[in-house]
Amino acid sequence: MTGAQNAAMTRLAAIVFALLVGLTARAGEIALRPSARLTPGAPVTLGDVATLTGDDAAALAPTALDVRRGSDGAAEITVEDVRAALDAAGVNWGRLTLRGSVCAVRAAEPTPATPDAPRRARSRDEPAAVDLAGPPTVRTRLARLVARLYGVTPDNLRLRFDERDAEFLSTPESGRRIEIQPAATPNASRFSAVVWLYAGDELLGSRSVRVDVRVRRPVVVLTRALDRGDAVTPDAVRSETLWVEPAGSAMVGAVEDAVGAVARKRLDAGAILRAEALEPPIVVRRGELVTVHCVSGGVVVKAKARAARDGRAGERLELRMDGSKKTFVARVVAPGRAVVNLDAPASLAEAAP
Repeated sequence: MTGAQNAAMTRLAAIVFALLVGLTARAGEIALRPSARLTPGAPVTLGDVATLTGDDAAALAPTALDVRRGSDGAAEITVEDVRAALDAAGVNWGRLTLRGSVCAVRAAEPTPATPDAPRRARSRDEPAAVDLAGPPTVRTRLARLVARLYGVTPDNLRLRFDERDAEFLSTPESGRRIEIQPAATPNASRFSAVVWLYAGDELLGSRSVRVDVRVRRPVVVLTRALDRGDAVTPDAVRSETLWVEPAGSAMVGAVEDAVGAVARKRLDAGAILRAEALEPPIVVRRGELVTVHCVSGGVVVKAKARAARDGRAGERLELRMDGSKKTFVARVVAPGRAVVNLDAPASLAEAAP
């Protein structure tokens, strides 16, 4: 190896070492506090009951925790509860330490009412559009990120920030680098993230931010109630564009995606249809003779077989040919019709007689 190559390898090793040191510096500690006073009925998060030291720990602040009742009936969160919640979130324990025992959860004292409190409460209840004009700030950077993650344009997005974060959110980007790390999958009505501010090689600070989200989307609304098992007909639905909370399963966006499906449960008139509330109709009945298209290379052979159970379009269904003791699996594609690929052994599951 030449001298120039040795020098290049030395520089590369120095860069890798610096990156590793930087990553290690982001590791942290989670210390469960002995007690915490929280608003009754409000969700409890890790940041409410623990002191978080380091960037990795701060990023976990929005993690939701369950409150249990101790032997004396008092509300509490144990270190085992915290560990279980973080395990479920996929935390890297090689970069974190957890200490503490039990955090006693007590109700916070109510804030004295003031004459204008109702007016302020109403104004906080309504998420609002974020003005993206002017120099970028932490607030506008967050708004653009949320719009992209939720799959809408900024004019179809409304946000509500915590008043306690107002000064931090107004921090201008000029002369700084803003890094935003989402704390969870963006599919709920509340978005959580950790924001870091840098100036050159200096970390100016970090903060956990929570945002209530509303999006404007095309949705499908029921014009009349449906009982479980009822088929969705064209006269039972209409298309609208509404401001909605993006929580729960995906919403049905087009009437044609709903018509023909079957209600999994009773649905009231005026309900916005979500994918989880519908299922494909049954197109093959148990014992029905089904035409099976058996595909192998460029050859297709059609045969008859009986369904072992009811089947819906798209489902893999067990079938048996008359006179045979063995069953096989094919995919239902239409009423009375299924397809099996004989070149894919995994798709042809034969069962013992």
